Amino acid sequence: MISHARAIAPIETLSMHHRITGMLSRELRMDAANISPEVPLTQYGIDSIAALTIAGELEDQLGIELPSTLLWDCQTVNDLADYLGAELSGRQLANEVSYAGH
Repeated sequence: MISHARAIAPIETLSMHHRITGMLSRELRMDAANISPEVPLTQYGIDSIAALTIAGELEDQLGIELPSTLLWDCQTVNDLADYLGAELSGRQLANEVSYAGH
């Protein structure tokens, strides 16, 4: 499981949950209301193609590089949202520090 160092704001987490749930809903062809943020993704029958597709879309939408094993490392929607939020927060912090050094 991937760990993260920084907590993210609740609104960011909700937005990320919505984004991830929508992608899962589309890829798994199931109603988003039936996707629980606490249920392991493998219980929904996600396969490697869907996992790579979602990871690639998240990379494109968020502008960050993600591991190809992302959806296997982050086992639930909650885990995935927390990880992505931490990655984005860390990137923003790094950019702010870099900018301040100019």
